[in-house]
Amino acid sequence: MKRLLLLFLICTCAHAQTQTTTIEVRLLALGSANSMPERYLSTKDGFEEVTYSSRQASQTIEAYIDEQLPLFKKSANPNARSGYEVADQIKLPPESKSVLLLCWNTPEGQKFHAINDSILKAEYNTWLMINTTAKAVGFRIGENEKPVFLEPNSIKNYTVTAEEGKGVPVWGRAEFDGNIKTFYSTYWRIRENERSIVIFNEVGNKIRVKKIGDRLVRNNETTSQTSR
Repeated sequence: MKRLLLLFLICTCAHAQTQTTTIEVRLLALGSANSMPERYLSTKDGFEEVTYSSRQASQTIEAYIDEQLPLFKKSANPNARSGYEVADQIKLPPESKSVLLLCWNTPEGQKFHAINDSILKAEYNTWLMINTTAKAVGFRIGENEKPVFLEPNSIKNYTVTAEEGKGVPVWGRAEFDGNIKTFYSTYWRIRENERSIVIFNEVGNKIRVKKIGDRLVRNNETTSQTSR
């Protein structure tokens, strides 16, 4: 009986040690993607290099995690067991199953920030607003809609009320030199089969607006991406 109990405990511990949690990861560069560092995610097929783009979110990678999301680089130690070593540890939002990993350059180096954002649950009107500026921004999408208010350096989910395929006026306002001014005004089309990621960047004393189309996917498409 003691031997059976000992065997059971050994098997249980071995199983616990091999159990690994995964999370779905997509990347999006908020600025220039050219100078971002070479990084890898640990997957069931080995270490997969991530791709950076500021034009669209990357394809989904199913990556192993512990309490945080490790990003790896190639190890300079020729005796390294896997040939890779942890370069960055990214804090994950609580109970997240899928994240959009934002990355950008600062004078102090590269920064990474994971936000809970499942593309499988997204709809055409569930937009993601990212204000990277030091200014509070008011942004209206639609003729008679109330503006969405974005705090400096904040991220907010916003539900657009306009119908698919419709064109709507948009404008953005913020404070410049003590006065509230319009910094952006145009028409946007609410496209079918994609939601939008809207990024506000501060360039000098101006605010630039970038609208990125994020194509909606479903389970079968995500499975084909992660199994490629």
